[in-house]
Amino acid sequence: MSRTILLDGPPGAGKSSAGRAAAASVGVPFVDLDALVVERAGRSIVEIFEDGGEAAFRVLERRALDELLARDEVGLVALGGGTLADLERRREVM
Repeated sequence: MSRTILLDGPPGAGKSSAGRAAAASVGVPFVDLDALVVERAGRSIVEIFEDGGEAAFRVLERRALDELLARDEVGLVALGGGTLADLERRREVM
């Protein structure tokens, strides 16, 4: 079971900035989920949306988050603004 804290909120709310500061203050790893998706895809979020739409982005996002949650470590993850918009997905991670 993962011991990761998930930080959720609307787009542009400051999840990454607040998450980075909070993680540093308690000495745990920080991950920005959007940045991780971009890094793994080798394309920007805009490019992913242009190429495959939101559905393609959500698949990449889900894979990245599932991999993070499978780890048994304490950390803080700033989720993308729409990560938990799907009620079923919220149930899976809570």
